[in-house]
Amino acid sequence: MRDCPHCKMPRKVVRVEVIENGKKVTLECGHSFRDLAVVINETLKTSDSVSVMIMKEPVEEIRKAIQDHDYFKAVTYGCTIFEHFGKLVLISHFRKIERPIGKDRIKYMTLEAVIIMLYTAKLIDDPIYNAILRVKDVRNDFIHEDASIKFTPEQQEVARKSSDHALVCVKFIKALHESMVK
Repeated sequence: MRDCPHCKMPRKVVRVEVIENGKKVTLECGHSFRDLAVVINETLKTSDSVSVMIMKEPVEEIRKAIQDHDYFKAVTYGCTIFEHFGKLVLISHFRKIERPIGKDRIKYMTLEAVIIMLYTAKLIDDPIYNAILRVKDVRNDFIHEDASIKFTPEQQEVARKSSDHALVCVKFIKALHESMVK
């Protein structure tokens, strides 16, 4: 069994072909993908480690979720990204005004606390403040109410609008972060 990158479901492997640098895997759903192996021609000591980090482009991820009508992902991922960049902005801001706050203090802040601190420090304005609070409330409805199970047309419209707000807020906070680290 392998997770299909297209269906996002576990599927039975029906064929494996050896190709250059890896294998071509075909699943029972008909989708196939390449399972590549990268060879590093370097001697590593046993204390060395190799790791790979993949950074997703958050604005594009949210755009794609909206395009796919996956409002749950757009809203929840939007909140996650806003919280992540919001914390980085707060760390940079307090360092800049020579009132550094330890990363451990900010690490455990909730999204709402991050939003309020950004607003009280005048790093975000009223429209962004209100928009991200609305997105957070919709996210909470998705997670804590039955909206994740049954979805009315009214809830879908609210989620669509919230997805658009999430995109705007993430663009803003990401740009703010990038301007602070230059």
